[in-house]
This record gives sequence, structure tokens and C-alpha cells, in this order.
Amino acid sequence: MVIDPNSINNASGGPKSRSSGVQRQETNASSSAASSAPKEAKTASDSVTLSNTAQSMSKLEIALAEVPEIDNARVAEIREALQNGQYKIDADAIASKMLEQGM
Repeated sequence: MVIDPNSINNASGGPKSRSSGVQRQETNASSSAASSAPKEAKTASDSVTLSNTAQSMSKLEIALAEVPEIDNARVAEIREALQNGQYKIDADAIASKMLEQGM
């Protein structure tokens, strides 16, 4: 089976159907005799070009991977405030946000 990478996305902007990009090679008795001869090695090169947006998103993903999921300093600060009785929880604000998000 041969897949033509140029037929995956056409110039009109929309993807072509899957079957249009695939060509089947059929063998018959005469071609099977020819196929027993040594074949030349074909080299294929693929290339990918990313848009500026995709490049920016890739950089953002790398930067986000380096940021810790938990801000330990902030957790310690809140823990201390809770223990000292200085951290006040606004239940109404929490309930309002939950309702806004559909929880």
C-alpha cells in the first residue's frame, strides 16, 4: 500500500477522504517475476513545518512542564495562616464560584 502524503491535506484547506490518499499496488504473474529481481533502495524524505502558533504552543508546553504543580511556599503560607486562625474561608464566595462552574 502506498500513501501519498500530499493528498492528506489538499490546497482547498479541507482534508481529503482517507481513500483518496491511498493507492493499492496489485501484483500479477508478470510483475511477480520482475519483483524477484533486486530492487533499488528508494530514499524518502519527510518534512514538517510548524506554524508560528504551533511553535509558540510547543514552547509554552515546555515552560509549563518546568513549573511545579504545587506551589510549596504558598501551601506553607496558607497552612500557617490556618493554624494561627488568620485565614478566613468565605463559604459564600466558594459556593458562588461552584455554581458558576456548574458543579
